[in-house]
Amino acid sequence: MPSELPSGYSGIRIYTKMENNNKKNNKKADIESSLNLLIVIGIGILILGIGIALTSLEKYTKIFEQDTVEGILIVILLISTIGWGSLYIFTVVNELRLLRRFFNVKKISSIKSIVYILGFFMAITFAALIGFSYNLLLYCIFAIIFEILDTWGATIIHKNIYLEYIGEIGEEDNKKDGRKTIADFYLKNPTFLRTTLILVSCFVALIILIQYANKYISCVIMILTIICGNIIIQLWRSKRDENLDKAEKQKRSDLDKKEDKQFTLE
Repeated sequence: MPSELPSGYSGIRIYTKMENNNKKNNKKADIESSLNLLIVIGIGILILGIGIALTSLEKYTKIFEQDTVEGILIVILLISTIGWGSLYIFTVVNELRLLRRFFNVKKISSIKSIVYILGFFMAITFAALIGFSYNLLLYCIFAIIFEILDTWGATIIHKNIYLEYIGEIGEEDNKKDGRKTIADFYLKNPTFLRTTLILVSCFVALIILIQYANKYISCVIMILTIICGNIIIQLWRSKRDENLDKAEKQKRSDLDKKEDKQFTLE
């Protein structure tokens, strides 16, 4: 009889582990479906913004007729904004891929509603940015609103997801752990400094426009803010993805060595 107890206990442990894995997979599936929905909404809003811009071609033409330089700058701003939106959606897809590979989130249900609300308002704001690029005053205001929402969303991610996540990383983990690389990307890069500088640039552009009525400088500031802001974060993401690839190769190499060692012992 005693010899059967370990087997029974092992069966209970295996069953419990399977249950926990099922719950974990369900949570991951829930997260992925939520983010997939946000991606679809984002693409729809991007198309909506472009549609609004297309219906305003007459206004762009009028700006060109009145001031060619301003017209060129406004068109560059419009193109930059569309590129920004497209890149933003692509980034969400990439984050989803990383989430599927590495994440184990326990509190996603508690932040799901606020994420949806933020995502909705950010999407609407971005559509307004694209659709009203010809109106620099409105553009600056919408850009400020978008960055505030983006910063708020980043704060939620840091507090509710990644701080919980990094807490699961013990001292025994090392740089080969992809979880640490992801956590470092969000927690060690000066993301809040970046968003703060973007906000300051938007406010400066708005003040110059209102106080000095200088559309040229305001438009150039907004264009440079979009381009520089995206270049910086793409460099961070490239470094993160490179570290993840290195970690994955190292993990495969260690696994191969371990299997070779076991084969040799056998």
